[in-house]
Amino acid sequence: MPAQRTVFAVLGLMALLLATFQVSILSDRGAAASRQIAETATIAYVSLRAINAALSVAQEIEVGGSLGASASARPLKVLEPVDDTIERIAGAIFAIAALSWILSAAFGPVSLIGLVVLGLALLASAAPKGWPGVAPLAQAGVRLGLVFAVLLPLVFTAGASLGRIGTETLTNEALATLDTVAVRARETVNNEIEADASGDDEAFLSGVRQSLSDAFGQVSGLAGAGRYYWDNADVVLDAGFKLIAAFLLQTLILPLVMLVLVWRLAGSLR
Repeated sequence: MPAQRTVFAVLGLMALLLATFQVSILSDRGAAASRQIAETATIAYVSLRAINAALSVAQEIEVGGSLGASASARPLKVLEPVDDTIERIAGAIFAIAALSWILSAAFGPVSLIGLVVLGLALLASAAPKGWPGVAPLAQAGVRLGLVFAVLLPLVFTAGASLGRIGTETLTNEALATLDTVAVRARETVNNEIEADASGDDEAFLSGVRQSLSDAFGQVSGLAGAGRYYWDNADVVLDAGFKLIAAFLLQTLILPLVMLVLVWRLAGSLR
């Protein structure tokens, strides 16, 4: 019908104009949702890496030389399993952050491609029916364009928003926990750096009393740091796993659930 072909032609031109001027509200929303996940995951990754660095530094500290012993010990080597687990958690969160940053950058181009395909397909649908093979190709193009330009950013935005609302309290508590431990971790690393910097000056000190005082002070500081990280290991691991679950819900699980639901609903309406 001429009226229907006119509507298709107008809609096709509108889609091409939106693509030309790079206007896509849905893709902007999807990119913003993905960027928010990436920023939160990056904050968590930095905190975990600070804790990771402190544990690595603590494990390498030797005790025994200040007392004139022939051998030195590393009493905080017991923290190595905790250090390895935190490193793996940090790696997983880094992967999620990288995926989220990629998605935030990809939504715009993918949506624009979808608008171009949709516009061309609608213009093809407005062509006279006498053109052979145009109708099936146009229908496939309309479906593909709607998926790229509308469906993907829509389901991701909806899924990420639902996930963020449902896990907001959990995420904030986990980030606060990691930040608290990360502050102590940075203090541990800074203290060790300052101790190394002042090591040359202390080499000139003499006397058994000074050596004993330095050694016992080192042991006391190590014991406090080791006890703190050991006591808070389960808290840090729990916070890390909760953040992984929250980020996966927002980036993958809930958007996929929304996509399946929309796909099933569209299939039932055919």
